[in-house]
Amino acid sequence: MNLKQIEYFIALAEELHFGRAAERLGMAQPPLSRQIQQIEADLGAQLINRGRNAISLTQAGERFYERGSALLAELSDIRLEIRRIGQGAEGRLRIG
Repeated sequence: MNLKQIEYFIALAEELHFGRAAERLGMAQPPLSRQIQQIEADLGAQLINRGRNAISLTQAGERFYERGSALLAELSDIRLEIRRIGQGAEGRLRIG
């Protein structure tokens, strides 16, 4: 599993619709569906209840959504912090 797949799952969990999630991600629905199936296979757990007219998250899916969202937020914070350090807007100033 990679970060891109986590982003795919987060979009699906927020939209609760494969078509809308695929559109939001700028991709077709079949590849998104395959990616979600791959995540489920990698984790060994069903994340999505697939119904005729709607989908919902399983208990494992809800937890993965929470943890995945937190992971992506932390990654975003890391990128911002490192960028600011690189620009000299944050970090230590040594005078010697």
